[in-house]
Amino acid sequence: MWFKMPKGVNGVTVERQAFVKEVMDEDGRGYFRAPNHFAGIIINLLGMEASVPPAGCDLEDLPLADPLRDGAIADLGLKVENQSKEMEILRTDLNAARAQITSLMNENKQLLSQLHAANVTIDELKEEISDGPSLPLTTPEKVPLRTK
Repeated sequence: MWFKMPKGVNGVTVERQAFVKEVMDEDGRGYFRAPNHFAGIIINLLGMEASVPPAGCDLEDLPLADPLRDGAIADLGLKVENQSKEMEILRTDLNAARAQITSLMNENKQLLSQLHAANVTIDELKEEISDGPSLPLTTPEKVPLRTK
């Protein structure tokens, strides 16, 4: 869409996009092209007008919005946003799994340490038994079973 600037104005910025005069008419007013969706904002600026290009201008108007393309872009943006959220959830799950693995590894180390200590105790007891009893060994008396 074409817009006419007031005299002395060389450019305008709308939503962080700069537009500068592309052609001038014989009165010294500049003309520029901007996407149609900026029309409401640009027209509300002091002295700006919607227009047609001045006589002798061979520049074509900007292409109109393509709803299919714009819809596809919006859909892709939504997909990226959803995948970013999903990735954040997966990262959280991964960190929780890493914490659980670390905890299990620590528990495993403690159990191995306890096993080692138990094996040492068993070896000491085996040695003590093989050296001979320090007290006389007695066998327990058999207890008779009761019958009716």
